Amino acid sequence: MASASGTFPPGALVGLGEPRYRVQGPYAPEALVEGVSEGVGSRYTLPVGAVLYPVTVVPGLERLEVVEVLEAGQDEETDEELRARLILAWPALGRGSTYHAYVSWALEDPEVRKVQVIDDHPRGQGTVDVVIAPARGLPSPELLARVQRVVDERRPLTVNALVRSPSPRPLDLALRLHRLPGSPSLEAWRGFALDFLNGLNIGETFWPSRLMDHLHDRGGLEAVEVLAPAGPVAVARDELIVPGEVTVYE
Repeated sequence: MASASGTFPPGALVGLGEPRYRVQGPYAPEALVEGVSEGVGSRYTLPVGAVLYPVTVVPGLERLEVVEVLEAGQDEETDEELRARLILAWPALGRGSTYHAYVSWALEDPEVRKVQVIDDHPRGQGTVDVVIAPARGLPSPELLARVQRVVDERRPLTVNALVRSPSPRPLDLALRLHRLPGSPSLEAWRGFALDFLNGLNIGETFWPSRLMDHLHDRGGLEAVEVLAPAGPVAVARDELIVPGEVTVYE
């Protein structure tokens, strides 16, 4: 939202806590502005509707709202992830329809970071569901179509294989943090909590104790209280926990 028109100063930044974006060129009320992230990775991909605030002083600019993601951020594949993917590739060489073959085919797309194969005839005899997701959030129709084409090229003719999205399971999270001097801001800690939730796999249970360990590992905290949910949150094997309302108190 802008109350005046102008031009962004050189090096102007907007952000939401740690993820920050460079903006340039003119701005005005109701005008569209393109921003480029300072870093790389899926954590810089924001949902439509997210609000960014000026980091540097921009006269007449109060905030920006995300209306479209032009190019999603992707995490670099770690050495361990590459090793696991190569091991899974061996069963796929024979064009068989094993669990590991479907996982390997799905992971060939660099945007796919989570895979759950349901191979116990979920839709009737001879059916297999390949449930996929990117590093954050749910897969786009384009991603589903790409992976479906790969699977269709390699699956046995007698198998009905469906590549689909997991069912989202929104999780509202409330934390109270007891910070030590020099600890990051509450907004930064909220980002760390979001990183944990986005890192959960398809079918993975949310354990409050693991979130607490994740936050303590960063240092700067005396204690963490998980106010909500009250305990573990289990999900079905084709469900994926996605962040709902995440609030951090002090």
